[in-house]
Amino acid sequence: MLNTLVKILSSIILSTQFFLVEGITSPQQVLIPNQESILFVQDDQIVQYDLDRRKYEKIGKRKQNELAGIGENGELLLCEFEHFTIYSEDEFSSIFKIKNSKGDIEKEFKFFETIRPVYMNEEYVIAVTAVDFLEQHTYRIERENGNKKEIFVPRKQIFRPNIPKDILIRNIYEYERKVYVIEDLFGNVYIYKALDAMNIIKPILMRIFNPVPRRNPTNDAQPDLRL
Repeated sequence: MLNTLVKILSSIILSTQFFLVEGITSPQQVLIPNQESILFVQDDQIVQYDLDRRKYEKIGKRKQNELAGIGENGELLLCEFEHFTIYSEDEFSSIFKIKNSKGDIEKEFKFFETIRPVYMNEEYVIAVTAVDFLEQHTYRIERENGNKKEIFVPRKQIFRPNIPKDILIRNIYEYERKVYVIEDLFGNVYIYKALDAMNIIKPILMRIFNPVPRRNPTNDAQPDLRL
């Protein structure tokens, strides 16, 4: 019986959750640091959304010309950027200011190219050409020293989760094929989360099939056979 039940349960590895995130519309950034939380950047507010409690709290603010990122230990990072008109190759048209969670400037980098940051972590900043009519380039900028290298970023194919077909997707963000953030054409934001069903079923199986603990045996009932 146990083997049969295990085979049946093992054939259903994942269950899912799908729900609307209330209070968030058309976020400018979506950051997914882990399976438990999501960071949304909406206008000047940065909020952290708890997937289990389905509630969010404000954790910071940003300027319109600032990009948010997440550090190695989950701390909030910011990259402020400005553009300038230049008249020679000796001038710079972009400046990046790397800030910590307190808003203090830790690094400042100047570039000839007109670029804007699109992603940042504790090691590097990814930047792209900021003007549409210019030839588009992508760069990786080291946070430690500002060294810039042009890179090619292949278009990532994201697995489409099993969501209602009437939702028209504008953007989709993915974390390890376990958490998906879906934004529809109207700016509504949904969460699709895969759950490990075995974590739910295992305690039930333990209660059903574990034998009732027996009392430690004693020698009280053993006769003394010594003569």
